[in-house]
Amino acid sequence: VRILISDTEDPIPLGKEIIYVVKIINETDTPMPYINVTVIIPEEMQFIKINRLLATLVFGGIGEKGGRLSFREIYLRLKEKHIYEIICKAIRPGLVKVRGELMVGYFGPPIYEEESTQIYVPK
Repeated sequence: VRILISDTEDPIPLGKEIIYVVKIINETDTPMPYINVTVIIPEEMQFIKINRLLATLVFGGIGEKGGRLSFREIYLRLKEKHIYEIICKAIRPGLVKVRGELMVGYFGPPIYEEESTQIYVPK
């Protein structure tokens, strides 16, 4: 099972919204139950919304600056993928990293993925 994160634009100007696409992919030949996904939004970003009806926010901490999105546990059939689109707004300049954490089952180490985005002040 893999987690991939990509941004739709980079770099972006301060004040602009950006979409982070988070893909969870089962590359195995067996079904994978008990997949838990968390996405950490940096303080330089403001969470706006999730562009997917099946993405259920379990708990947050999302406010004006940064936060943590934890999603409802998912089950992936063999070769299946699950996609979240997270919309954020750039609220502070700098190089930022959105971090994804994926846990399969209740034991074992998490799988991490990061996507960097440069936020700049337009002239």
